[in-house]
Amino acid sequence: MYLNQIVSVSCTDTEKTNKARVVRMHPKGIDVELNDIILRFSKIKPNLYVCNHSGLEFVIKI
Repeated sequence: MYLNQIVSVSCTDTEKTNKARVVRMHPKGIDVELNDIILRFSKIKPNLYVCNHSGLEFVIKI
């Protein structure tokens, strides 16, 4: 994982997937920019990040 990396973000509620860009990395996870919105993902397991935003759950699997 590195800055400006393009990752696939999947919404588990709507089953849609979009591309997002990593904008920040921190010890507990990463922040990504998806359609001009910054989403803060928490690292749950190695290579698994989860975020809840606007009542939806988003997942990044690397």
